[in-house]
Amino acid sequence: DRLTVTGSVPLVWTRPSQGVLQPQRGMQDITLGGKFSFFERSNRAGRLRAIVAVSGSLPLSSYTPDFAPLSIGNQSQRISPRLTLNYRSSTGIYLTGTTSYTRRADVTLDRPYFFTDDQITFSDQVPMPNVSDYEVSVGYLKHDLNASVGYSQQTTQGGGDIRRQDMPFVSNRVNFSDFLTFLF
Repeated sequence: DRLTVTGSVPLVWTRPSQGVLQPQRGMQDITLGGKFSFFERSNRAGRLRAIVAVSGSLPLSSYTPDFAPLSIGNQSQRISPRLTLNYRSSTGIYLTGTTSYTRRADVTLDRPYFFTDDQITFSDQVPMPNVSDYEVSVGYLKHDLNASVGYSQQTTQGGGDIRRQDMPFVSNRVNFSDFLTFLF
């Protein structure tokens, strides 16, 4: 009841609609993860739960990470712990907060140099920035009705900007924030 283990091995393919880049196809990364509900308290007012999760992935094939947006992955080993807290009142109102930090290993390119963040580097090793994220949401869940509003933010701990005249690079900074709403 308190432990869940998952795994995935995606087969991914990309196909350009025009241009000179070639399609890519193959096994991407094996991802294994687990989550454990390590704290749970209930009373008449509601229930508080705390969940910890860890996932990690390893590339399964030697796909090229340097052809974004057609690459099937970024070829980086990753590990990511996550903590989630959830409170649900007996009236159906809930509040959830979750945060994660993803550590990513360096990537090896098929070429001996690269240009990013306004500088050229004569190496095939690209340092990959780590990523942190969090999300908070409040909502109502009762009698098959779920309505929620939330805010989510991801921050890349380094990396260069995507240059206007270039394709995206494997270590580009990908920061975003988003307000989420749903009703079903």
